[in-house]
Amino acid sequence: MANTGSTPETISYISICTGVGGLDIGFELAVGNAVPVCLVEREAFACAVLLARMEDESISPCPIFSDLESFPSEQFSGRVDAIIGGFPCQDHSSAGKRKGLEGDKGKVWYSVLRMVEVIRPRYCFFENVSNILNTAFRSIGSDLHGLGYTIAARVITAEEVGASHLRQRLFILAELDNPSGDGLLRTKLDYRPDPEGRKRQVRHAAQPSCASVPLGDSGDYRHGRQFVRRLHDETGQTKEQIIESSCTPISIFAPGPESDEWNDVLLRNPELRPAISQAEIESAVCGMADGLAASLADNRIDRIRACGNGVVPLQACLAFRLLVRDLHEFRESQT
Repeated sequence: MANTGSTPETISYISICTGVGGLDIGFELAVGNAVPVCLVEREAFACAVLLARMEDESISPCPIFSDLESFPSEQFSGRVDAIIGGFPCQDHSSAGKRKGLEGDKGKVWYSVLRMVEVIRPRYCFFENVSNILNTAFRSIGSDLHGLGYTIAARVITAEEVGASHLRQRLFILAELDNPSGDGLLRTKLDYRPDPEGRKRQVRHAAQPSCASVPLGDSGDYRHGRQFVRRLHDETGQTKEQIIESSCTPISIFAPGPESDEWNDVLLRNPELRPAISQAEIESAVCGMADGLAASLADNRIDRIRACGNGVVPLQACLAFRLLVRDLHEFRESQT
């Protein structure tokens, strides 16, 4: 079995409804020393992606469980610092029937809650569509408070970290009240005030507040691991040499659909051309996504589903850092 406890240098976590790992990457970016104990994911395609990323060392290797209902939570009781995940959104989405926690997918929350109750992690970090504020947020907040957690929540968009699309998502951070030991995240993250004095709207289960936290520009992450590894294999250059010499790096975010930047991007990277044109899409089945790279044409439906359910890592990173500060400031205000 993988590591089932943290050391003074690491924070252990279980990831549920992992998808292809976007929230996990964001969490690890924010914390800097997080180590997964195991993942819980039922979709075969997503599991295949996770295994591939473990093999190429993009993410840490760990067991993958397939079912929340049968997950052996007792084995991890008191031995994990955090549970993170994006539980199903279909019953909360404004595009769905909005059945909330009464829907078949919405009921998964109760399996998540039982896991939290048994394992008692110090922290929980959850993501869902913003419309969950209208369907289940009060109930979820009440459930977590009933287990002894204080929560903070924010709606954060991918646009805020440089993406060309909005992707509004609600992020929830819950911290266990009066746990044993020192607060791991509170001592490891920087609480310096934002030098520009920027403020963002915060939604607290306990009371409203405003806070901000500095975060590096998204350009810091534009040289992805795979991009650097490919150039290293082709040129023999070190990572530092690649970053120093590269004059046309690929941005971590694609340009908007109407952007003139696409001409330059496709000239240098023809493998990123759309697999189908806009005209073909408009004559096809409603719901087909535009702009999927031709090299990704296989498993199209699985890939589209993974993208739709996925989390932008930098978006999750920003949300987590802001919410840690929110909880810290809220607790300070209560003393």
